[in-house]
Amino acid sequence: MAVSATRSSLLCFVMVMSWLLVGCMTHYPLGMSEAEWNRLTPEQQLDARERQQRLSADAAQRRAEAQRLQQEQARQEAEALEQRRLAAAHGDRLQCVLEGAELRLGSDWRPADPVVLDLLRGERQDFRINLQGSTHRNLGAEAYFDGLRVRLCRPGERDCAVIVGTSGDFQRGISRPVQVRDTLQGQLRCELFNPQGSRPPRSGRW
Repeated sequence: MAVSATRSSLLCFVMVMSWLLVGCMTHYPLGMSEAEWNRLTPEQQLDARERQQRLSADAAQRRAEAQRLQQEQARQEAEALEQRRLAAAHGDRLQCVLEGAELRLGSDWRPADPVVLDLLRGERQDFRINLQGSTHRNLGAEAYFDGLRVRLCRPGERDCAVIVGTSGDFQRGISRPVQVRDTLQGQLRCELFNPQGSRPPRSGRW
């Protein structure tokens, strides 16, 4: 008896809400059109809403699980990258600092935050450059080290800036101005990582 009363109350609630929302409701459960929805009885409308709620809950759970798996994959990839860095032979790991960076916005160049890069020979590193004072306005870019060259590029290896040096140059430390056409400019300082203990390239002139 109590179940029947509850069901009746829910039906009344659905009817009242349907009257209140008529004219402004644009989305109906299960992808129904307004005409399809209006042909349903109040009990069928309640069933449709309950089914939609279950479907929405299932979809939210799948999204949460997908996000969890994505985060776990990112964590594993970051750990694997750190292990490769620790195991890199001398000459295969290059640390760089991009200083005095500016990003092109329209016709103006705007100052950006410094960026530290920790590159492995033969591996591309994606990174972002933030405008100074902003965490929301930034630029995506790519960096690549092949042993003799460092490339900074727009995504897809387009419009790259390149600095070239011998292993001796990179061992001593190399500093060059770089500019990615109509996108990014600054001073790039790089030196080979010292397995005995090294820090990212220092600021100032070399």
